[in-house]
Formats: sequence, structure tokens, C-alpha cells
Amino acid sequence: GLTHLKLRLDKTPIADSEAFNSDIETIEHLINDMLLYARSEQPRESLDLIELNDFVCEVVYALPYEVRTTISDAQFQIAADRVSLKRALNNLLDNAHRYANDTSVTSYIDQTGFTIEVADNGPGISAGDLEKVFNPFFRIESSRNREIGVSGLGLGTARALLDANGDTLNLSNRDNGGLSAKIFFARD
Repeated sequence: GLTHLKLRLDKTPIADSEAFNSDIETIEHLINDMLLYARSEQPRESLDLIELNDFVCEVVYALPYEVRTTISDAQFQIAADRVSLKRALNNLLDNAHRYANDTSVTSYIDQTGFTIEVADNGPGISAGDLEKVFNPFFRIESSRNREIGVSGLGLGTARALLDANGDTLNLSNRDNGGLSAKIFFARD
């Protein structure tokens, strides 16, 4: 980022403000992602009471792209940081949308708790990388991340935000292709 900007300055006699602005936006995005990741493991002191089905609908309907939804009829409330939970779910949805042309969100409840599943029909992730993708800055070798300006912190941040609240996030490849990201909220 910064080295790229310095090289551009050295080689460009006349400043190309559009290119510089693009580089600066990339650096700002990376710094914001790094700050969010660094703070993600620290739970907030004040929590919000959130009904999860309403919350999922609120997040999905605010997206600038279409996502198929199947929402449970049952109500399930948790005490959580609404902003952190929204960021975690948005990270999963954006990741699915980026690498697939079909994304769905399903919520369901059973005796153990409540699950939100974000599923896509993209390329999935090799079995050996399913846990590695949560590591900061880890990029899958075939990833297009560099081309689309992704920092490599989205999945790690999502998991850390959820872990801080006592919830879990797991990834798995779908039998019919694509990736499944499941957020699990245990019953108290």
C-alpha cells in the first residue's frame, strides 16, 4: 500500500489524483480492518437484547444485492453487541456474494440453540484451509483477494466478534458445491 503510493510518486511527474485517492482508500480500508480485528476480541460492556430472526431480516434487507432467505418461525433472543453481530454477519454475506452468484441465509432453532447459516454456490475452500482462513491476512492461493482489495481479515474478524460474545462460527464445504458458514448461539 504505502510502498505502492511512494513508487507512484517517484515515477509520476504530474500527480494522478484518482490513482492516489484509490491507493489511499485501500490503505484506509486496511487500517480500519486491522483496528476492528484488534478490538474484536474485547466484548462490549453494554449489550443489546436482539431477537435473531428480526435481526437477520434487518441485515439481509439492507444489502445492496439479493440473498435468498429462509427464516425460522420461532423467536430466539440473545444479549449481544448489535454492531459487532451485524459486522460479523455482513462479513459472511459479503464473502459469499464475492465468490458466488447465489447466496442464501437460513435460520433454524433446535433444543441446543439457534443457527444462522450463510451458504453459497461458489468454489468452496479446500479442507486444509477451512481453519486457516480465520488467521489474520491468510489468503487462499487461488484467491482473487488482491484483485478486489480484500484485506484477509474478514473471516477472522467475524469469528473473533462472535467468540467475544460466546457464540461460534464454523465453515464447511457443501456437498453440492459452495461454502457454508454457520453461526451458532447456544441456549443459556
